[in-house]
Amino acid sequence: MIGLASLAAALVVAPVVAAALPNGQWIAKSRVLVSGSPSFEDGAVSQHSKAPLETVSPYWGNYAAIGLANAGGKGKIALALDWLKWYRAKVKNTGVISKYRLDPQGTDPESYTETAVGSETDVNTDSPAAYASSFLRAMWEYRNATGPKRIRSFKKHIRYSAFLLLNQQDASDGLIWSHPNGTVGRMKGLITQAEAYAALHASVTLLNDVGYGRASGLAAAGATALKAGVDSLWLPGVGAYATLKDEAGALHVTDWNTWYADVVAQGWAVAAGNGLNPGPDLVDPARARQLMATLTSVWPEWNRPGFRPTFRTAGTSSGLIGYQPMIGVALTEVGRNREATSAVTNINNYAIGKARKWPFNVGNAGQIMLTLGAV
Repeated sequence: MIGLASLAAALVVAPVVAAALPNGQWIAKSRVLVSGSPSFEDGAVSQHSKAPLETVSPYWGNYAAIGLANAGGKGKIALALDWLKWYRAKVKNTGVISKYRLDPQGTDPESYTETAVGSETDVNTDSPAAYASSFLRAMWEYRNATGPKRIRSFKKHIRYSAFLLLNQQDASDGLIWSHPNGTVGRMKGLITQAEAYAALHASVTLLNDVGYGRASGLAAAGATALKAGVDSLWLPGVGAYATLKDEAGALHVTDWNTWYADVVAQGWAVAAGNGLNPGPDLVDPARARQLMATLTSVWPEWNRPGFRPTFRTAGTSSGLIGYQPMIGVALTEVGRNREATSAVTNINNYAIGKARKWPFNVGNAGQIMLTLGAV
């Protein structure tokens, strides 16, 4: 793993879009004013600073915090901490956390009430493992920015999240259930495996820092088993990992002509499994280089969020490529730094040119910061 934020803006070769807030300041505009007398901010960050301002997503909020803490600076780290405190207040002792609906109260300035919606069994809820993994990665970035003593008040919540991952790990293959219950179909997605692998390695240190030595050992063992499980997803004839494994054990054979989730998952395996991982790489470096060479050859348009493929399949609800700045993290990890910086700058400039309208969100902003720093 390399220091992602250290890739300086001096490497940027794409055109610069002027007169726009940096991503960290834009995330700050998404803070939620909670209804009360008087109204107050409790650390919640909505998915977007404007419409649709209906939901606080733990997943996207965690990625916003990852980017903020990684970029550094007193204000950004403080904003990340406020978010982590909100997460701490909402997460259950099982490690499960809900999305929160925001209901406007008709005040000036507008304030909202937060209402939990869905659960880990809800078809509209993201993977609980993804929530826990992204929280642990955000805690890792905050710890690196401030020191191990500052995470002690999150002691129980680090443990809750680590054990959620371990409790959802299938002993038969080491993989973690992306959706452990039946409403969306039990499955083990590659993106979730990569995020969980990085989170478990982060947990090894985090749990030791807060005095849970035995749990730290369990996290290390879980990461080792998970890597073996991911290795078993490799499809030599395709030159890619299977995108997912279903409950029956069948593998989804990746199609390089399908952007999401097939191709995107390959990039995330490198980005999360190697680039955001404080432990041993998930993907062998030679294999990572091969994956990224194929990805950028088949999909040279990956850094054009508005691109609509015609002879290939986007796989997204909009039919567009959409925002995937994590591919830039993956390129950085395989040594293609200048290309990564230029490409993510293109994504950032596209978002700014569209006034950062939805579906751009605070998590995308945080992901951009992993390559471009405080831009």
